[in-house]
Amino acid sequence: MIKSILYYLLAAVLIFALFKAVKYFYLKPSISIGAQAPDFSFTEQSGNNFSLYKLKGKYVILQFWGSWCGPCRRENAELSQVYSELYKEQQQNSFEIVSIGIESDQTRWARAIKNDGMIWEHHNSEFAMFDAKIAKLYGVKQIPTTFILDPEMKLIGINWPTEQLLTFLSSHKAN
Repeated sequence: MIKSILYYLLAAVLIFALFKAVKYFYLKPSISIGAQAPDFSFTEQSGNNFSLYKLKGKYVILQFWGSWCGPCRRENAELSQVYSELYKEQQQNSFEIVSIGIESDQTRWARAIKNDGMIWEHHNSEFAMFDAKIAKLYGVKQIPTTFILDPEMKLIGINWPTEQLLTFLSSHKAN
């Protein structure tokens, strides 16, 4: 009797571990540290044409988020603080934030940008949720997902905590 309970318990633990491993690898973005970030372009709300590679020479925070996502909204507030503290002071023109909305509702997306103080200029959403071209290009299957790119557009970090991002950007200036 004890042996069969232990076998069932061991089987349950192994199934749980297998599930967690499959989930981890499924949700992992398709690009990895050191890889060249894929270029993309879109038309901004202002009507200007945007291309990621136009930002070469700067550090880039590439943020995938959603207005319907609580952790994303908290990250938005933190990124707004980083932007306000660094961009307008000593780091001006050394980094940019590019926000990609994983959305289906344009009104909620625009309202969240305003309410969360996302005052940087580079925002996009195709309103196709995770089927959007840019989300698929980067293999984004969960949000928030944030990529940190160096001035050569190589991926140097994924989902850094705000403190790490603030420390890094404070000590690194793009050329």
